[in-house]
Amino acid sequence: MVDIITRDLSHPSARAIFQAARELHPSISLSTVYSTLAMLKALHLVKELEFEGMDNRYDMDTESHVNLLCTRCGRVVDFDFVPPLQNEVETLTGFTISEGRFEYYGICAPCRS
Repeated sequence: MVDIITRDLSHPSARAIFQAARELHPSISLSTVYSTLAMLKALHLVKELEFEGMDNRYDMDTESHVNLLCTRCGRVVDFDFVPPLQNEVETLTGFTISEGRFEYYGICAPCRS
C-alpha cells in the first residue's frame, strides 16, 4: 500500500487507495486499507490530512511543508516552503511546537484553464 501512496502525489483518500489496491489485490477490503493507514500514521510514515466537507487525504511527506488545495477539484499539491514562524511563536509564547500544518486554498492551474 505504501507504494500506491508514494506513486500517487495527489494525496489520495482511503477510497482512492482502496481502488488502486484492488487492482493489484482484488480480495483486499476497505477495512484493511484503513487499518494499514492507521499503522502507517502511528509509525509517522504517513500524515493524515483532515478536511471539512471532503474525505481525509494521506501524504507520504511527513516533513513540514505547505499544501495547496484546489477548492474546485479538491486536488492537493505539496509546495516545499514553510513560513518561518515556528521560532517566533515559540519565543513569544513559550509554546513548543511538535508539528504544523500549512495550507493555501485557491484554484489550481488545470481548473483555471
